[in-house]
Amino acid sequence: MLPDAAHTHFEHLCSDEFVSASRQFANAQLEFDRRENQRGGGRGNGYAARLAGLYQREFQRRSKFILSTLRAVHESFGKATGEVVESQLKDLGARMIGQQFQTLEGSYLRHVQPFGLESCSSGLSDIYPLEAAAIQNSLARHFWTLRNVPMATESPIQPTMNFYGQVGAVQTGPNAVANVTQQWTQDNVNAVLDALSRLRRDLTAAPSVEHELRADLVQDMDRAAAELKAGAPSPARILRWLGGVAAAVQTIPAVKPAWEAVRDTARALGLPL
Repeated sequence: MLPDAAHTHFEHLCSDEFVSASRQFANAQLEFDRRENQRGGGRGNGYAARLAGLYQREFQRRSKFILSTLRAVHESFGKATGEVVESQLKDLGARMIGQQFQTLEGSYLRHVQPFGLESCSSGLSDIYPLEAAAIQNSLARHFWTLRNVPMATESPIQPTMNFYGQVGAVQTGPNAVANVTQQWTQDNVNAVLDALSRLRRDLTAAPSVEHELRADLVQDMDRAAAELKAGAPSPARILRWLGGVAAAVQTIPAVKPAWEAVRDTARALGLPL
């Protein structure tokens, strides 16, 4: 049985994500309306149908987040495989996807009502059952796999760092090389990836960041994340990309806490940021 803390943790993760997502989606709607104004033609059925597509894509994105968060919470709280735990996670997923359906459906109606388009459909009622079923089915497969498929034991990642110069007692000459192998556990790597994800989210939501700078920083963070997920990550490449991010985010107060989390988790891997 999942503890109450697991329920609370799931709700906190979703709340944080959807508050940020709502701000981003509001900006997406403003951009959508700007393009519609450029198209001309007023606010008719065509406008409502195109707006519905925007809402459907957002709903599907939130559905994927709910599923991935359910699985992450399950793993964080011990990955118990009992039927009661499976049922609890399915209930959490069903309730959260239902809330997001109601939120987006209400938002769509408020958006089109001023133009007398109340009779137009967002299409969310058509895809809601499909997304809800997808969450339930994915969780069922997740638990079936845990119960029936032997899991391979992961070996720690072992990047080799070469340091050139004075190496103390092991030095054998002016060009001596010390090969230091540090094991990176998957938990430590995942902690850095989670911190990068939070930084990416906060950076995207920060209104004071220029679009071009934001795009460059996000690209560097994505490169660092991809390198961390590689079979043999290069500490030098990770430091190069995150070092550039560090220099820029120092001037952005809104993302400072998220950056400090990246810095602290990276230090557990021996990456001095």
